[in-house]
Amino acid sequence: MKYLEQNKNIKNEIICIWFPYLPVEISFGQHAKFKTNAFAITAKKGNKQALYSVNPFGELLGLKLGMDLSEAHILCKNLITDHYCHQKNVSFMMTQAKWCNQFTPRISIEKENLLLLNLKGCIHLFGNIENIIKRIHNHFKKINISFSLSSGKNITPAKALAKFNSEKTIQEDRSTIRILDNNMNSNSMTQNNLNFFKKIPIEALELNASENEEIKYLGIESIYDLQNIPHKDLLTRFGPKLVEKLRKLIGFENELTAYIKPENIFSRSINLPEPIGLISDIIKLFEKLTRSICNHLQDMNKGASILNFQLHRIDHTKQLIQIKRAETTSKPENFIMLFTTKINQIEAGFGIDFIRVYADKIEDLFPLQDNLNINTTKKNNIINQIFEKEEYKNLVSKLSNKIGFDSLIYLHPSQSHIPENNFQKVSAVFCRPKSFWPTPLYERPLVMFKPEIIKTFKYKKFPKLFIWRKKQYNINIRFGPERIAAEWWLDNPQWRSGLRDYWKIETKCGTKLWLFEAKGAELDGGWYIHGNFV
Repeated sequence: MKYLEQNKNIKNEIICIWFPYLPVEISFGQHAKFKTNAFAITAKKGNKQALYSVNPFGELLGLKLGMDLSEAHILCKNLITDHYCHQKNVSFMMTQAKWCNQFTPRISIEKENLLLLNLKGCIHLFGNIENIIKRIHNHFKKINISFSLSSGKNITPAKALAKFNSEKTIQEDRSTIRILDNNMNSNSMTQNNLNFFKKIPIEALELNASENEEIKYLGIESIYDLQNIPHKDLLTRFGPKLVEKLRKLIGFENELTAYIKPENIFSRSINLPEPIGLISDIIKLFEKLTRSICNHLQDMNKGASILNFQLHRIDHTKQLIQIKRAETTSKPENFIMLFTTKINQIEAGFGIDFIRVYADKIEDLFPLQDNLNINTTKKNNIINQIFEKEEYKNLVSKLSNKIGFDSLIYLHPSQSHIPENNFQKVSAVFCRPKSFWPTPLYERPLVMFKPEIIKTFKYKKFPKLFIWRKKQYNINIRFGPERIAAEWWLDNPQWRSGLRDYWKIETKCGTKLWLFEAKGAELDGGWYIHGNFV
C-alpha cells in the first residue's frame, strides 16, 4: 500500500482485480503447507491431464500452466493435485462481485478470475478512489486470497496492468497494487506509463499463438516496442485487428464490456437530488427499497435473513445498520417491523444523499413439511408448534436486534459424551431451539460447575468422609461407577489422563452430589465434586 500513499488526487474510474492463483487457492489455500509444498489444479487437455493452476511454491519448482501432469510429477514427486471445479470458481467470483456491489452496480466478471469495477459517478460517495482501494485491499487480505489490483482511466490498460505487471512472489499479504497516470488516454505519454508498457508483453493483446510468434520473430517483445512502430505500418503488416487491440491497450480507445445485471444481486439504492435528514423521510425510503427487494426475492422463490441498510452522508462518511431475522423470509413487513428498533441508531449528520439496501444470507424458500408426529411426545409437538409460529420468530428477531445478536442464546445439544461439553451456546436469531434432547444412559446433575477438589482422609478405595466448601459430609449411599473416557482426538488438558469414574453419592444430610477421581493432567490427583443433583 506504500505506492498508493504516494498517489494522491487520483481521478481514475476503473478498478481491475485479478486473482492469479484462484483455482488452487480455493481448493488448497487453507492448507497448512500451502507456502512450503507444491499444489496444482488439473484439467483435461486432449487425452491428458494438464496443470490449470499452480501455487507460488510450485512455480518456483518449475511447474508451469499447461504442463502435462506426468511431466509435473517428474519435477515434483510430492505434488498434491485436485481436479478443476468450474462451479467453485463461479461461486467465489459471484460472492466477491456481490461484495463489490457496495461501491458500484457496474461490475463485470471476465475469464473466471478477473473482476472489473466501473466507478463512474460513485467515487464521491466514498471520498476518493484511494478509500475504495484500501477497503478492497483489506477485504481480500482478510479472506487470505492472492490478488493483483490496478486502477486506470480506461478498461484495457487497467486489465493489462493487473494481469501482466503483477509480482508473482510469495508475499506476506499476497497482494499487488498498481495505478496508472491520469493522462493514460492522451497522446503525450508520461515516463511512468512508458515504463509500464516496457513491462507489458505482447500477450496482453490476447492474440492467438501464431500471431504472437510472428510478432516476436521481428524482435518485438513488449507493447512499448510495438507502440514505437507507426500504426500505418502495423495495419499493412498485421491487419486492423492488432491495431484496434493496441489502441485500446494504450488508452486511445475505450473498451465496451457487459456488466452483471443488478437483478442478480439483491440490492436497491437511490441517489437523492437533495440531502435529507428527517427520520420520517429515511423510514419511507427504507420501506420503499425493502419492498422492492422482497418482491424480487418472492419472484425468485428466495428469502433473506439479513438486510443491510447503508447511509451515505454528504461529508463522505457512512453508516451501516444491519437487521437480522431468526429465519429466512421474503416478507417486507418482517424487516420493516425490526427496523423500528434501530431508528434511534440513525445519524443523519449534515444530510444523507445516497441510500442503499441489500439483502444477505440468501436461501431458497421451500414449503414447510407437516409434522407427522412420529416417535415424538405430545409435549414436544406442542413445543414445535410454538417454535414455528410467526409471532415467536418475530419476538426472537426483535429481541436480538434490540439487545444484541450474541445476548439472546439457546442451549443446543452437541456431539460429545464429555459432561461439560454436551451442550453449546448458539445465537437465537440464527438457530431454532431443540425440543428434544438425547437422554444419557446415566442420570446427570441438575447443576454442573467446574470440578472442585475435596479434602478426603486416607481410605484405600473410596472416601467415606470428606470436606467440601468448608463443610464436612458423610457418604451414606453411592451409585456407580460410570466410566467416561476422554475424547482422544481432541487435546483437552483436563482430560489428558484418559479415564474418570463418576459416582452419584447421597450424604447422611440428604445432599446428592456427583463425585469423580482425577488421575492427573491439569487437575491434581484426588477426588472432585462436579455437580449437584438437587
